[in-house]
Amino acid sequence: SSRLSNGLLGPRPAALRAMGGIWADLGTSLLRSLFGELGDKTFFLTLVLAAWCPWEGPREYDSSAVQRLLVVLGAMVALFSHILVIAEVSSAEWDEWCHESWIFEVFSGLLLALLAFRAYLGKTEPLAASPTAAGDASKGDPLDAKPAEPQYNQHAFAFPALPPVEHNTYGSMEPMTADGLLGQNPSSKTWSSIFAFVVTAACAFTLEAEDKSWYAYVEGGREGADNATGAILGRIPALMVAAFAGYFMVCQLEAASIRLMTIFALLSLSLVSFSQAVLHWGLLEFSQADATATPVANASAAASGGPALLSTLLAGQRR
Repeated sequence: SSRLSNGLLGPRPAALRAMGGIWADLGTSLLRSLFGELGDKTFFLTLVLAAWCPWEGPREYDSSAVQRLLVVLGAMVALFSHILVIAEVSSAEWDEWCHESWIFEVFSGLLLALLAFRAYLGKTEPLAASPTAAGDASKGDPLDAKPAEPQYNQHAFAFPALPPVEHNTYGSMEPMTADGLLGQNPSSKTWSSIFAFVVTAACAFTLEAEDKSWYAYVEGGREGADNATGAILGRIPALMVAAFAGYFMVCQLEAASIRLMTIFALLSLSLVSFSQAVLHWGLLEFSQADATATPVANASAAASGGPALLSTLLAGQRR
């Protein structure tokens, strides 16, 4: 019984206590990152880019799964890189780095404004005319409205001709031009996939500065692998929710509505970034002398007024 009480029911070793503290910090950082990422600027950016492509316009709901996955991967890479950059900044340089964060906000505001302008210039393609509409358009001529009669295929039972014999040696390659692989222009799907990753990563990295999830990670402590790991893992489900919301928007809305919502969302995010950058102007920042003098003045006033207030209360009780 003594061995049982000392081994299992006794105090835990220091290593186990330290490991429990690490797991607790990891869980706290993960939850702070999750709730910090839900509804912040990079969340809505991922939602918008999951529904709208800067190259082709509104994405297709049935054949754009790879592009949405690239959007999520681009946002993850950008946010993870931003977390690693913040973690590597020393405490001595942290105040200066925070003071210069307006550069990221101005750059992100410009990028989002350009994307909003691109969405404004983009036009949705007209829908193809349906067979019913084509029949209605040809009501003036009754012969055109009638379906075409089936034609007898005279070559239905003919055997196809054999392909010509090519006298090529084994292992021969097709002649390549001077341009090589770049001889043919990439397709629109290829450009859309490239833009899905590159544009999302560039915008999310700069937009993360002073974001809600950014403050959640900074206030929780920038040092420690457990905090960084929790911050990285907590953003993954939030970004997946944003991508699913963009997919739901594509399935439920028309192309014109998606383009209009994209314009307003990008302009709103651009306005938020520019307004945060304005707050770093010298005219809007408090001076360090005023910030340090106010607590000292309040403390001295409280110290001098405390005895006088106590004597007044005692005199009132005596009366």
